[in-house]
Amino acid sequence: MRIGFIGNVNNNPYQIARKVKELGHEVIFIVTDLASNRLYRPEYFDQKVKYPYPDWIHVIEIKKINYYKRLYFPRIGYRPFIQLLNKCDAIVTNDFAHEIAYFTNKKIPIINLFS
Repeated sequence: MRIGFIGNVNNNPYQIARKVKELGHEVIFIVTDLASNRLYRPEYFDQKVKYPYPDWIHVIEIKKINYYKRLYFPRIGYRPFIQLLNKCDAIVTNDFAHEIAYFTNKKIPIINLFS
C-alpha cells in the first residue's frame, strides 16, 4: 500500500510513518513546517534523516502558500498537498491537515490522529 502522512511531525505521525515504511509499505510523508520550527521537522527526531530528505519525505511549507488562497479557495490553496495525497491508498492526517482531507479523493480512506 501507499500511505500518505500529513500533519505535525512532533505528535507521532512521523514515528508511525517510519514504522509503516519498515513494514514494507510505500510512504509519502509531507513536512509542512518551516526549517526553523525544530519541533516539526523529522531531522530532529531521527538521526538517520538529514536534509535534503530522502525521496519519500516531501517538503511543502504551508507558510509559503498564500493564506487567503487556502482560506477562500482551499482546493487551489491546498493543491500541492491534495495532488500528493490523491496518489495514496490511505491517508493519515494530524493537526491542520484534517481540513485538507475533505478535498482529497473520497474513495481513499482517511485516518485522523488527534493530539
